[in-house]
Amino acid sequence: MAQVHTTRFIVFHAGAGGYYTCPAGYRAVVTWVTAFNASAISTETYNLVHVDSDATIAWGALSQNAGAPGTFSAAIDLRFAFDPGEQLHAFGDGDIDMSVTGFLLSLP
Repeated sequence: MAQVHTTRFIVFHAGAGGYYTCPAGYRAVVTWVTAFNASAISTETYNLVHVDSDATIAWGALSQNAGAPGTFSAAIDLRFAFDPGEQLHAFGDGDIDMSVTGFLLSLP
């Protein structure tokens, strides 16, 4: 029987971005992506890419809100599986905070 572990794959602040590599012996499943625009003056974009296929998994543009900065956010419920050694890359514009979470499933 496979072991299931809830995992935070990537989290970053202020557009810093990050990578995650699925460890040996596991299959990773992304289940949730959140992005938050802290800018009061500009629309900001966020991206999640499966590096090995160069496929975009999630992308969005979040509007600014001069009256209440940081109130524009996105939450994406999805299912994307990737295999041992494969990578995700999350990145965004300078005022984007982002998190990518999901599960690690142990392989038989």
